[in-house]
Amino acid sequence: MKYTISGFSQLAAVNFNLDSVDLHMLRWIVDFIDSNRMRSMTLDGEKYYWVSYQGLIDDLPILYLKKDAIYKRLKRMCELGILKKKTVFSGGKFSYFTYGENFNELFKSYEELEYEAKMKEEMEVQQMHRDLKQNLLQQGPEEREITHIAIEFYMDIFEIPPQSKHEFSIFYNWLEDIKLLVPKLSNFKPHQIRIIVRWIFNRENRWASIIKSPSLLYKYFPYIAHEASLDKEFISRYDEKYIKWW
Repeated sequence: MKYTISGFSQLAAVNFNLDSVDLHMLRWIVDFIDSNRMRSMTLDGEKYYWVSYQGLIDDLPILYLKKDAIYKRLKRMCELGILKKKTVFSGGKFSYFTYGENFNELFKSYEELEYEAKMKEEMEVQQMHRDLKQNLLQQGPEEREITHIAIEFYMDIFEIPPQSKHEFSIFYNWLEDIKLLVPKLSNFKPHQIRIIVRWIFNRENRWASIIKSPSLLYKYFPYIAHEASLDKEFISRYDEKYIKWW
């Protein structure tokens, strides 16, 4: 990937959802400010610069922009914190701009942005783990049992807890699937389904290589439950009241 476009970090621009037209407009503003030929005013203790929409159109005809399009793009950049705007009424109506708090983000290196994105995601994932634990504490017995089915199923497949937002999305999708699955297995209580899931992955049998999603668990569940009931060594670990599903 090319690191910079018009002198700005392409990755940072993508993160802000800016396009090449936005970057060309910003480059025009930056270069004009640096030329010391741009009309300026000090407003609220900061130096602002007048952006002539017509001047931008005349200098960058290749962008095929009209004043309304320029207004909308600059407005969005202000909303993103890349620019700040003040409207001055003095012999007319004039739009003055200066750099916003996020402007310098557009100059960060690829490595800086990647590191920040990684740190941000790690913090978000840690919060998602805390939220899951909190939700478990607030759930009733049956709902908690269903959530534990999803947790154990995920852990049996991936062997480690979710390490990213994408992996958490897989977990929560599976949790929703299992919530729909449990009522369909009306002959089995949630704790019994949980025991059978343990049997699938904690015993050396063919099912561990087949069951890779809740839909496959549902598809083959009657056969799995029957085979689990025949594993006397496994079911001997549980009180009889927990394993009467056959």
